[in-house]
Amino acid sequence: MQQRYQMLGELLVESGILTNLQLMAALAAQESTHRRLGEIVVERGYTTEDQIVSFLAEQYGLRVAEEFQLEPSPEAIDLIDADFAYASGVLPLRVNEDALECVVSDPVDINLTDAITQRTGKRVRLLLSTASKIEAAVRRAYGLASDSRSVDASEFPGLEPRFCNLELGWHCGHNSVLHCWDEKFGRRVSLIAVPANSPAREEQFELVRTAAERSVPGVAAVHDWVSTPSFDYFVLDKLEGEPLDRILAKLGPRDVAQTARIAIQVAEAIEFLTFGSRSSGIITPQNVVVKADGAASLAPLALPSYAVFGTSRAGVSMDLYELGHFMKDCLAGQVNAPQPTGSYTLPAMQDVIDRCIGVRTEEPFASPLQVARRLRSFSWAPKPFANAPDLGTLQQADKTALLGSVETLPTKKRSWLEGLFGRKAA
Repeated sequence: MQQRYQMLGELLVESGILTNLQLMAALAAQESTHRRLGEIVVERGYTTEDQIVSFLAEQYGLRVAEEFQLEPSPEAIDLIDADFAYASGVLPLRVNEDALECVVSDPVDINLTDAITQRTGKRVRLLLSTASKIEAAVRRAYGLASDSRSVDASEFPGLEPRFCNLELGWHCGHNSVLHCWDEKFGRRVSLIAVPANSPAREEQFELVRTAAERSVPGVAAVHDWVSTPSFDYFVLDKLEGEPLDRILAKLGPRDVAQTARIAIQVAEAIEFLTFGSRSSGIITPQNVVVKADGAASLAPLALPSYAVFGTSRAGVSMDLYELGHFMKDCLAGQVNAPQPTGSYTLPAMQDVIDRCIGVRTEEPFASPLQVARRLRSFSWAPKPFANAPDLGTLQQADKTALLGSVETLPTKKRSWLEGLFGRKAA
């Protein structure tokens, strides 16, 4: 993968789009962030999205879709669901016999084209456009609202001149998340803007301080804190993606496979964050940011609405209690919502949730990592039964078939945390 983008960088230099010095700086940033070279050079202002797309189109002999052409047919929309289109950055455009025309920003992402073929059963014909234009077109086509917008620094009094090119990401209660260029660090960052008159200002500061105590995988690094009479500004790594509560509001509940995958990442991040210290109080759909590739990370954006400081039930830590409620929120489709009427949670997942929140007090989980290992021990069906029949009316054979979407698998490998610290997780 690195070699592919190294070659792309050299081609950009040969074409005069980049200088050698700019390429060296971008490759150094790529080494530390593991992001695409194209994203980095655009973010740093070396070139534009349109220049990159035009260059890629010429290199690979593909057509660039103009913005007015990004209006998909209903037939194409029906083949790819909103969740996949938004997360993958792909716009299904037209169906031509056995082929599906799709607009993408990366023409050499083989995994994406394979996934489209697997989902639709059709060959894929690629057109190119910029990532931002594709995202806007996907939002229009699937009716996904966005409140991202450029903002003037005057809207946030006391903000230092080092922060420029401000963009509002989203709101978290009283707090705001901003994306901007930080002259001090020489890169894009995200800011948490906490009003000075916020009733939870001290608690928010404590939440950020806990997250900033150590740099751990899966948790957005906190680099700086600026206090003004109007706002406290916390400087974080650039947050890629959207918080899960916004995704739930737009796209509805997650299936058990998605819920398990995100919960595993959250549990491992919490295990590192709280290793040898107190609970974090950070687990909530507002604080879990999910990227387009499905990777999840934690950020101290807002206080959990259901946070229980201390022990919620005998023998159950706050982190485990919140992790259980987090999974319930994912399956219900919104924060603190009851399970939808007629919905069905697979017994294996319900068992995990119960052992997190202390319903199964005789055998609660001992650590978040133990939850992750338990979730990994099942092969979850990608689509659970959204409206399962009344179990009381089913024959035993029907029950067996219904529950057959979960298969227990042996756990043979030790976790990497266990290998690192020599501690057992389950």
